[in-house]
Amino acid sequence: MKPRRGRYGPEDALAVADPSELETAIFRAVQESIVNIARHAHAESVLIQGSLEGGALTVEVEDDGDGFKVEDVVHAHDSMRGVGLLGMRERAAAVGGALTIEHGRDGRGTLIQLRASGGSTLSGR
Repeated sequence: MKPRRGRYGPEDALAVADPSELETAIFRAVQESIVNIARHAHAESVLIQGSLEGGALTVEVEDDGDGFKVEDVVHAHDSMRGVGLLGMRERAAAVGGALTIEHGRDGRGTLIQLRASGGSTLSGR
């Protein structure tokens, strides 16, 4: 995500029928990410950033910890493993967004991105 400084105009607004749903989805995704980092990643640093451009919101949480294979966690035999990740994806989908989880940009750690776009998906019910 490229940092953007300056003024934001109407073209950057995110049209949302219920902003509190989107706010809650973002808060919970970031919160769950931080909890997972603290419990599992052995990270030294975490970067949380967001951008809003052209009606599309992106929030990223990136750490420099151990990283993990998403499929190993989601398909684990331990019934409680991966529940937080599943909840994050469900919340993102509920507000018309998507959650992606991948290796950090430098090959270490994890990068979690929540993307949501305005328009009919978020504002039309």
